[in-house]
Amino acid sequence: MLDREAEVAVTLREPREFTDLALERYTHIVLPDGDYTAVGSALAERLALWVRAGGILVGVKRGALWAVDVGLTEAAHAASSSELDENPEIIRADYVDKEALEALDRTAGAILTADIDTSHPLGAGLASRELPLYRSGTLTLPNAADRFAAVVAWTDRPPIAGLLADSQRERLPGTPALLAERHGAGSVILFSDNPDHRGYWHGSQRLMFNVLYLGASFLAPGQRFAD
Repeated sequence: MLDREAEVAVTLREPREFTDLALERYTHIVLPDGDYTAVGSALAERLALWVRAGGILVGVKRGALWAVDVGLTEAAHAASSSELDENPEIIRADYVDKEALEALDRTAGAILTADIDTSHPLGAGLASRELPLYRSGTLTLPNAADRFAAVVAWTDRPPIAGLLADSQRERLPGTPALLAERHGAGSVILFSDNPDHRGYWHGSQRLMFNVLYLGASFLAPGQRFAD
């Protein structure tokens, strides 16, 4: 997106390369959707220090969930709709039905209405509070203690296009589509879904540009003046 739309060069790194990465060379780090199971807690500790020193950390989908799980945000982990409850009622099923049953909880691709706080710096340039967003998968971001952190939240309005699983109709409304927190001089900003879906979702693409250029422009709770 950045090289194509803004002519900004980016540095691509695999998670396994982060161990020896000189974080101080970077102002922004984006954790895209992917598998972070092999990434150790040592990196999380380094990223936390880097953020407090002024870094902007952006997580998208599973990149965002990893940031939550390792404690880089004050929001507590919220299970995806495919995870079991603490006391689940398990109904036996045949393996041949696995794909069909799991599909009932998964949104393969839908356009949903989200509510954006247009007064927030990360909502700059967006005039309407109604923002169509592309939604896929089952991941749900948790709410944070900071009541201003959910810059964009999913609504309970019917899908504009596509189908939404019944389980997500119940759990998705009110949860963040974009969560932003200040930590020290830096910020941790998380997306539940990719705002630049396939490179042509220009309506919500603006959110990513705002995050990258205005990611340190908002104040933490209780903070009256910018650093």
